[in-house]
Amino acid sequence: LMKILLGVFIPLIIIIIILILLFVFRRRIPCLRALFTYKLPKTSTDLPPPIPIENFAANLKELSDKNGFHDLSQEMALLTITEVEDKYRLTKVAALQNGSRNRHNDMVPYDQSMVLVGRPWSTVLKDQEPRITVREVEKGYINASYVRRSEYGRRGEVLVSPFTTLPEYIAAQDPLESTVADFLTMVCEQRCPLIIMLSGHEEGGTEKCAQYWPGKETQTFTSENYSVVVRKESEESSGNVISRQLSIHPLGETSPWTVTQYQFMDWADHDVPDMESFYNLVIIHNKFLAKHHMGNEYGPTVVHCSNGAGKTGTFMVACFLLDRLRKNQQNVDIVGTVLATRKWRANLVQSWAQLQFLYNFIDFCIVRENLSGKSVTIRLPAASARKKKIPVIPFAF
Repeated sequence: LMKILLGVFIPLIIIIIILILLFVFRRRIPCLRALFTYKLPKTSTDLPPPIPIENFAANLKELSDKNGFHDLSQEMALLTITEVEDKYRLTKVAALQNGSRNRHNDMVPYDQSMVLVGRPWSTVLKDQEPRITVREVEKGYINASYVRRSEYGRRGEVLVSPFTTLPEYIAAQDPLESTVADFLTMVCEQRCPLIIMLSGHEEGGTEKCAQYWPGKETQTFTSENYSVVVRKESEESSGNVISRQLSIHPLGETSPWTVTQYQFMDWADHDVPDMESFYNLVIIHNKFLAKHHMGNEYGPTVVHCSNGAGKTGTFMVACFLLDRLRKNQQNVDIVGTVLATRKWRANLVQSWAQLQFLYNFIDFCIVRENLSGKSVTIRLPAASARKKKIPVIPFAF
């Protein structure tokens, strides 16, 4: 009789415990504390190894001659699903539940790396793996992701950074009219010193980005949950970059937050930018951040474009690769860096043309900065005519 009772009650008790746990955690979004590893998963697919700098020009020429970038980009897209999203169990629950706040519903943040309005930078510094409730998401969701810099092994191969590494960037979609106040509040809460805007307001008659700064001096922006007053302190143009100084004062805060914005005007949709102009943007970005170190005082840099993936990913990966190349002139791992960066946001470096642009960018930097290796010039797959080269942009920092 005792065995019968135990056989009945023990399973019943287990079921009750499971139901209680489900009830307690029913409003939690999945977190990946134990499931993340620090290294890109091994795959059965033959990915290109890190490229020795002395072989880079020849590798670039071979890929270009054989239409290899198109095939390589498709292979990387498949690996993003099978070897990044699936293996790391990345989810997009929050984005699917807040579709009205996405400019593009096919380009959304992973739950595990999304930025939340209402969770300030000081909190991020203390806990990079928070338990996030549905209620927090309902109020604070924004289409933006924390992006961490990749690490590298002894042979130059890419290692995915752990969550304990502070995110250097926030990759975001261009705000909608209804989310401008959310976007600006995020900039203040995350203590972002710099915004890199890679789109125009309109392209081809289609709105790409709601203007989130005043046309004159001061303007108030309001959304469902937030209200901010923005003052444009200054605006100047040099080459293909417009520099603005904005003072953002969220409702209820005692003091405003000042942020610098660089709007890059030389990057049409479905195209690649002029190489010299793009390089100069990277340089002024680096010079600015050299005086605004990330830590308690300053948080990540915001980079945004229409969908927060193609141009945004290309810019961030280019910055990562150039910095790595300056520190290690032995080899460069472009494919690995792109895949590792996609761990934090899907579809970064979206097209094969953008992938080829990154290869050309590294080739350009090898020559421009007098690094080791022999360069070869490959015609970029651009839809528009190239503008003449523009000197380094002389903004003050």
